[in-house]
This record gives sequence, C-alpha cells and structure tokens, in this order.
Amino acid sequence: MSYQVRDYTLPPGQTVTINIVGSECAVYEATKDFLLSHDALDPQFITGGMKLKPKNGFESIVMLNPHDEPVTVKLGITDGQIEDSRLSTSAPVQVSEIQTTVRVADPYNGSSFSGVITQLGVANSIGANVERRMRETTLDGYFYNNFAPKHKIGTSRHSSAVSTTVITIVDPASNTNGLIIREMHSTRSGNSGLVVYTGGDVPGGYVDHSKPILWFSGKAAGAENTFDPIFLQAGNGLFAAASEAGDNFAVSWDYL
Repeated sequence: MSYQVRDYTLPPGQTVTINIVGSECAVYEATKDFLLSHDALDPQFITGGMKLKPKNGFESIVMLNPHDEPVTVKLGITDGQIEDSRLSTSAPVQVSEIQTTVRVADPYNGSSFSGVITQLGVANSIGANVERRMRETTLDGYFYNNFAPKHKIGTSRHSSAVSTTVITIVDPASNTNGLIIREMHSTRSGNSGLVVYTGGDVPGGYVDHSKPILWFSGKAAGAENTFDPIFLQAGNGLFAAASEAGDNFAVSWDYL
C-alpha cells in the first residue's frame, strides 16, 4: 500500500485535476470549503477532516475552488485505507455517478489555468475518460455500458429571440455566489452570428472586445449546442447579442 500527503493551492474559480490511482482520499486541512470529486463525476462540497472513498476507487481527483481567493488544501491519497488522528471524522463521503466533468476556465484568468496544469504536471484526461466510458464494466454481477455521457440540466432557464440589441440573461447583481452554466443552444434563421458575453456590466453591442466572450455561434443558418458546464464567479452576468435579427437562444444554469 502506498500513502502520499501533499499540499495543493487552488486558484480562485478554477479546477485542478490530479491524475492518480487510489481507493481513498482524505482532506487533512483546508483553508475554506471546496468542491471535490473523482474521475468524470460532478464535484461535491467538502472541508477539512472529511474523506472521499468511492466504491470502485478512482483514477483522478478533481478539485474546484468556488471562492474569489485561493484555497490551500492538504490531501492524503492511498490505494488502501487511511487511519489518522488528524482527521476530525471517519465518515466517508460517497459521490454518486450522476454527471460529467465540470471543466472551468475563469474568463478573466484563462491563461493562469494552463499555468496551473503545467505546474502540477497534470495531463489532459478527456481521452482517457472517453475510452473508459466506452468499456463495459462488471459491477455486482450486472453489466453496465457507460458509453452515453451524462450531464445535468440547470434549474434556472432562459429562452428568447436575440437581435442586435444586447439582452441581459443574468444580472450581475443577482449572481451573488457564482453559478454553473449547464447548456446553451442557438437557432439561426439566416447568415447571422450570436455571441454570449459575461462580465460585470452590459456589453456595448454585438461586437465588444472589452468583454469576455463565453460562446460564439454562427455565421450560417442552423442550430448549435454546447453541454460543457462553465463556472461564472459571483458578480458576473450573462448577456447575448446577434449580428442580425432572427436568432433564438436558450440557456440553463444553477446558482451556487
């Protein structure tokens, strides 16, 4: 049995993935609560003194910092069992397989996320997750095919026509604790483009390079979708505009 204890600093509003095989992960210390999960599952809130112990172990650990400041955590990772008096509780945290990986990039600090990955020596594990989901696995005598991806539909929804006038979908003042966008969908009737912006105030129009762009759809008639979850920090709104009238846009999200 191998046993490692390491310190990690999670940048504000970003995820850090550690590719490591194990059966149990214990949080010895954490300066604030954070989101923790494994492999391609949706992270759950956790704090110091708690454990992550999935039934079939894990191949990677995923940590998400939902705060506006760095969070420092000390993790103990093993392929056996951790018994340590520094843990304030021995109750395991079971994470059920319900969703896909939350892939986060702060629109203001996107480049820093790449730096964190390089610094930790973390490789992109998307291909490995797809390959793993395509395999049939045996669990308690039953066969499960994990090829179909899973994602969550947001509890808050918006759908409307979009033209050259910017529409406000989420007011920055209402985003007090951050939110996760679950899906976005556009339908274009002509040779039009649709841009989805974020930031602390309303963009000046369809083209506003001073505002962070979350998604661009278009320049041809048809429909486009994205189901990649995106985390928006507190104080950031959601806006949309099109290069011409005739576009429709739908989005769903969950407030944290």
